[in-house]
Amino acid sequence: MIGAMPAVAVRHERRRNEKRGGGAVGRRPSQLPLQLGRAPDADPTPSPVHHRLRNELYVCGKVAALHAVVGSLLLGIVVLVVGLVQLSPGAEAAQHRYYLMGAGAALVGAGVLGAVLRY
Repeated sequence: MIGAMPAVAVRHERRRNEKRGGGAVGRRPSQLPLQLGRAPDADPTPSPVHHRLRNELYVCGKVAALHAVVGSLLLGIVVLVVGLVQLSPGAEAAQHRYYLMGAGAALVGAGVLGAVLRY
């Protein structure tokens, strides 16, 4: 029954188009722009200039600032948690715990600052 439902929906849509007097009855959607006198877009992929028109800031050419902000936040949280785990007695990297916590806090701070400056 589930496999027949899309076919029933297509049949109902065709009947609605016939009742409305639609000119493209029974045609495939891929042929509609040609039938209506419009040529399909020559280049369906947007150009890099199109992406830059959305007022998005890019870092190193192709990396959006949003990716850098989210990456900084996630990496900062991970490094901060690893540094905090090193506070437990008998931890292997206990001598580096303050460096790890400082680097994690710096990454989280950079991510928060980037998020505030981005908006």
